[in-house]
Amino acid sequence: MECKGKVSKAGVFIFDDFRDQIIIDRYSSVLESFIGRKQDQMRSKNSEDVITWNCFRTLIQVDPVIWISDLFRRSFGEPIRIEDRKDVQVTLGKSIAPPSGITWREGWSEIDVIVEWPGHVWYIEAKYTSVPFGVCSFDQYRSEK
Repeated sequence: MECKGKVSKAGVFIFDDFRDQIIIDRYSSVLESFIGRKQDQMRSKNSEDVITWNCFRTLIQVDPVIWISDLFRRSFGEPIRIEDRKDVQVTLGKSIAPPSGITWREGWSEIDVIVEWPGHVWYIEAKYTSVPFGVCSFDQYRSEK
């Protein structure tokens, strides 16, 4: 398949259609809600959203007991036991409102990957070629690092 697009001034290939680099579930209704207003950014060859989609939509096809346990051990150096794969839920690109009880100004957060199973919620921030923002939108003394 020939991919149509052009190279940006920065030397990054930009696809004409972001779906040209989606390898799984490219016409899924879930993809439509995942991309939201980010279609233009997802045309970049370096799009972290596209990489996250391709990676985790592929992993969802595999028994989560296998890959979550291994990913958790590699990330945190300790094993985790999941009893039943039916207990696992994986969500991509969900916006989360700030907790209602906080007394400081806080904006919504977009979580790249949320993995949930009984007693656990794991938020994953996917980074490929970019770095976390140095300063949060509402507080110059906080950072995403």
